[in-house]
Amino acid sequence: MIGETWGGQGYEHREICIMRSGIIPRLFKIPPAVAAIYGQHLHRDGTITTCEKLSVNSLRTWYESARKLWPSGAIVIQSTTSHVWPYPAFLYKKGAWSYIDLLFFLPDIPITFMGEIDGHGFRCKTLRHFQTTLEKAEKKSSIQSRENLLTAVFEAEDNYFEIGKMKIGSCIAERNRPEEFWPAQEHLCKELGPEYGFDLKKIYLHYEHRRSLRSKLPVLRMGKLVPLLAEHSEGLHSHVLAFARVWEREMAIIATNFNEFNVFFSINMKNLKYVFEEIDPEKIEHTVVKIHDFLGNAFDEHYTVYEFLYGKIDTSLKVILRISLIIFSLMLLWFGEQL
Repeated sequence: MIGETWGGQGYEHREICIMRSGIIPRLFKIPPAVAAIYGQHLHRDGTITTCEKLSVNSLRTWYESARKLWPSGAIVIQSTTSHVWPYPAFLYKKGAWSYIDLLFFLPDIPITFMGEIDGHGFRCKTLRHFQTTLEKAEKKSSIQSRENLLTAVFEAEDNYFEIGKMKIGSCIAERNRPEEFWPAQEHLCKELGPEYGFDLKKIYLHYEHRRSLRSKLPVLRMGKLVPLLAEHSEGLHSHVLAFARVWEREMAIIATNFNEFNVFFSINMKNLKYVFEEIDPEKIEHTVVKIHDFLGNAFDEHYTVYEFLYGKIDTSLKVILRISLIIFSLMLLWFGEQL
């Protein structure tokens, strides 16, 4: 049995009670956390207001602290969106590709919304409305004018549909016909820049590829999560999220770029030290780490454990290239007696 589980003030740990009762919770906590990275405050009723952009550390800290409280072996479903929120393509724009990677490579089971994998950014005949009212906006100190309101969705009974970046006055006054749905969708597709690889009409290929990787590699389904840090010459990357998935003698190293530009960085592997400490100390000296890139075209590389943990393995993440290369690489460990 699956139960939709919403939190809120006074119900922050409701999912824990659901897990212990035997029901599999379907959570809706990742979309607002990711939206904050892009400077958007996604409210429970679907309204969107601007806020200060948060770093990936906020997402990492929240997720780690939440998982520590969950019962061992708990099965959790994470939603990409809900019936009261906009689609990822509409909410994150070019970041939708990064968002897909995050959901499919975290330990929890991802669940998508109808039409999402086809690149839909709008929907008609919705049973809810996401319209941000002027009264609510005036209560937000971060809102400076009517033009700062990011999105609006109209009521279902009259076949209203979502339109982005419109003034509140026109949102309230204008009634939109269902036949305007597809022009709005086409406008969103062109706005993202399909000529640069951000093609919503082909985003289903990205969903299929990430789902295929998760199905093919057991480490992406059963591996425990170990947080890592993405660093550059002057410190930590504020919008590059890195983590590892560890299962038996396999390891997946994943980095996701939430910037709208290419980045260069190295991943600090020191948090993985305890993984190697679990091996017989006599075997560590003879252990070789073999790195295989499942997403890029890099050749297989080999490192000693010391080089892997304390050396500097530089890499880069492009915003997108054909099928998005947002993931750095997946690594497999092969030990001395297996070589």
